[in-house]
Amino acid sequence: MENNTMMNNEVAAMNNANEEKENAMNNNVAMNNETANNTTEKEIKTMERRVLEKATISWTAKNISNMVKNGKISFNNIVQRSYVWERSRKTGLIESMILGYPVPVVFAKRGTEVDPETGKEKKKVYDVLDGKQRLSTIKGFLNDEFALSSLAPVVYHDEEKDEDVTIDISEKKFSELPEALQDQISNVGFTCIYFDNLTVSEEREMFKRLNAGKPLSSKAKTLASCKDIE
Repeated sequence: MENNTMMNNEVAAMNNANEEKENAMNNNVAMNNETANNTTEKEIKTMERRVLEKATISWTAKNISNMVKNGKISFNNIVQRSYVWERSRKTGLIESMILGYPVPVVFAKRGTEVDPETGKEKKKVYDVLDGKQRLSTIKGFLNDEFALSSLAPVVYHDEEKDEDVTIDISEKKFSELPEALQDQISNVGFTCIYFDNLTVSEEREMFKRLNAGKPLSSKAKTLASCKDIE
């Protein structure tokens, strides 16, 4: 009997010890969770976002070509992807313009170029955040830098003759197209959403959000995520 009582006491003592150990572990887990939650809340509070200053402007293809040539449209943004379109993709954009299909909006950061001698404002510059390939393609085609690849014949309305005309535009440069079709392409409108006073971190965030789901080069990924780019 005495031995049984001692054994029971030892078992009870072990159970109590295990229970105290388990309670201590649960308390530690609760404290860690509370600390993690508090850290998250602090981090969130330090990541407040301001509402961006933005506006919209419309350009024709001819406007875009001239603005790229005179430096009013710039592709110097540090995280802008390299020029990667092959001729078939460039041809696809020009064909969409001819047929009247919509072209995606362009996004840019607007800045001011200042004359270093006088300190006066020279011109507004639109630094492209998304749309470099499209705008470069438009400027290139309107300046005969490439010919279209193989395409099906196109039917367009000649305003001067007031009739529909069918033409094969395959392997043709801009200057080789009928004047009426040149005018139609030159007057195609594009929308640009531009932002004023973007910070460097906001530019990176903009690039990542605009290119979410798109394949990027390893260089573009590095630039977009680098915290030391100025």
